[in-house]
Amino acid sequence: MSVIPKFQFPLLKLPWVCIEHVINSSRAFNIFDLINFSLISKRCHQIVKSLKHRALADFSIVIDKDFYQIEFGRSERYVIGKWKFHLNDETKSKSLMQLYYVNVVDGDWIESKATRLLADNPESSAVNAFNYVMNLFPRPIADVVFSGINESEYMRRLSLFKGINQCERLFIEHVTSEHEKLLKSIRTRRSLILTYPISKNFRFDPDLMYAPVLQVKHCGTSHSKDIMLRSKSKSITIFKCSLPHITPFDFRDFVLKWLDSTDNTFELLALSWLKNFKHVDFTKFFNVHYFDPNRHGQYMKHTAKKKMDMSNGYDIRRSDGLWATILVYRKQILLFYVWHELFPDLTDLIPC
Repeated sequence: MSVIPKFQFPLLKLPWVCIEHVINSSRAFNIFDLINFSLISKRCHQIVKSLKHRALADFSIVIDKDFYQIEFGRSERYVIGKWKFHLNDETKSKSLMQLYYVNVVDGDWIESKATRLLADNPESSAVNAFNYVMNLFPRPIADVVFSGINESEYMRRLSLFKGINQCERLFIEHVTSEHEKLLKSIRTRRSLILTYPISKNFRFDPDLMYAPVLQVKHCGTSHSKDIMLRSKSKSITIFKCSLPHITPFDFRDFVLKWLDSTDNTFELLALSWLKNFKHVDFTKFFNVHYFDPNRHGQYMKHTAKKKMDMSNGYDIRRSDGLWATILVYRKQILLFYVWHELFPDLTDLIPC
């Protein structure tokens, strides 16, 4: 009986247009297949590097006390997949380098096939993998997340990833005095998110901690008021405020400060409390107007997909003609929104 020879597809011998179609346009290869293919040879590496892989928009880095994680993202913060590198002895039962396909039905972590990127230790492996994919697919950094690590570890961990000097969003958990070095090292183009308890030795520097969007989560400390009144960000959100440290009257003082200013960049202040606050009659402090659909739109943009109804709020007008709205929401949230665009097109967004 004759033996049928195995068929080998001569991919690398095809014209460039055909190679690009098979590897890229046909979507036969996902992002991790492309990385594995690039590791076969210099020729394969050059082919992948030359492709216009439109699905990949950016990378995000998670620096946790137990692991490093590299996330591969698309637009609108959709994650394609992740690489995870375990650090602690407790995770020795797991693969050193795990791969997660976000779109897989079972959602389990599996062992990555890009073993050539592994080094002698997890940190070096994570750095090797990061440098390799950044060279293969030069993309911006979307998020840098610090989670659960000791404050003295911030800069050492960050220094491992050469070239990360700016990002779209920077997340810092348990903010301390050490944040200053970190913020001097990373320029935040969009959002600075401070989360979990803020230590007593924290010093808020509005110039150093500037980002267009500032969010403070779980802020039950006396820093809340200072951050709110001194921040230069155009959007400020403080979650889970503590009434002894920040009150609706502090919110009123912020609005009064804006009315006396010539600030033409500020847009939103949002404060939320853990408990209901007592009713504050803002009509006693401001010359208010009730909603008029001819004055401005009914909704403001709340998130990328949702809009907030502002028609039940109080409208106020600054001396330069700029309108703003104060909204009391569910007795736990206060919003102050400035209408730089009176009638924004939010038809594609759904109400909160």
